[in-house]
Amino acid sequence: MYALTIEPDSVMFDFASYYDMVAERLPDNCKIAEVGIANGKSAIYLAEKILSLGKKIDRFVLIDSMQYGGNVQIQTIVNHLVKSGVGKSCELIIKGSLDASCEFPDDYFDFVFIDADHRFEFVYEDIQSWYPKLKKGGLLAGHDYDDMQFGVDRAVAKFFKTWDSFSIGENCFGIYV
Repeated sequence: MYALTIEPDSVMFDFASYYDMVAERLPDNCKIAEVGIANGKSAIYLAEKILSLGKKIDRFVLIDSMQYGGNVQIQTIVNHLVKSGVGKSCELIIKGSLDASCEFPDDYFDFVFIDADHRFEFVYEDIQSWYPKLKKGGLLAGHDYDDMQFGVDRAVAKFFKTWDSFSIGENCFGIYV
């Protein structure tokens, strides 16, 4: 059994039970993108959780422009990846969200989690860019949905005018393709 090394915290990673649910629902050999990774703890937690369930990860990309913390942020993420032992399951891509999305074909990912710039226009562009990258049955999700100072909720509402399969939990939204 795979041991979890990352613990949720109340500042940057406050949605562990949401990721527990996602890990349970993801298929074996899944492809995942987390866009906006801060210190990397949430992505590492998800990777560890998937592996602890006996599933394999085909590809897990951690995408961030590193504008949040520059070299210190990069070193923190690398240290967390090394400490956790999931580094070989995760790939760090240092690019902005929109540029990174162009590197992947449509219908590629099983799960995309958006937690980059929380302002309305940026969240909307992220959703527009990443939604086509999901396989049929894939999940597009994101963080800070309930925080009204940001525009996450408005961007989600504008892009998804009708929601056939929508979930909310721990300040996260999720929509199945």
